[in-house]
Amino acid sequence: MIHPKEREYLDEESTLVVTVRNAAEFHDDVTTNLERLERGEPVETPPRLSFHSYDDLMGTFTPSTLDLIATVQRERPVSINEAARTVDRDVSTVHDQLTRLESLGVIYFAEEGQSKRPVVWFDDLVIDIPFEEETEPTPAEATG
Repeated sequence: MIHPKEREYLDEESTLVVTVRNAAEFHDDVTTNLERLERGEPVETPPRLSFHSYDDLMGTFTPSTLDLIATVQRERPVSINEAARTVDRDVSTVHDQLTRLESLGVIYFAEEGQSKRPVVWFDDLVIDIPFEEETEPTPAEATG
């Protein structure tokens, strides 16, 4: 994924895709994209954040967190304290949420004097939840 601070790229690609992928699928995607880059072919995918399970994804992108992301993107608070006031939540809770989002690359902090201004670098967040195909039962499962 392109680092969020590379705004010139992200001004063109302003969608973050969040999905659930196992390690093998993630590895295959990275390998395919690297091979395409080595051949000089473009990689047309938007930045992607992958989780290993639905629980991890849903535990991170709770309604409260999605509201915070949308508020920071829309209101552009100048500090964590202002972000907390804007969403009417405790500063330490908002700080913890924003720090977690920064560690995942969802936001970044612009250092401005003593303040850390949270920045959402994308305009749209798409949550892509793939459903695995059902596997047919083995004879032992079928006989139960």
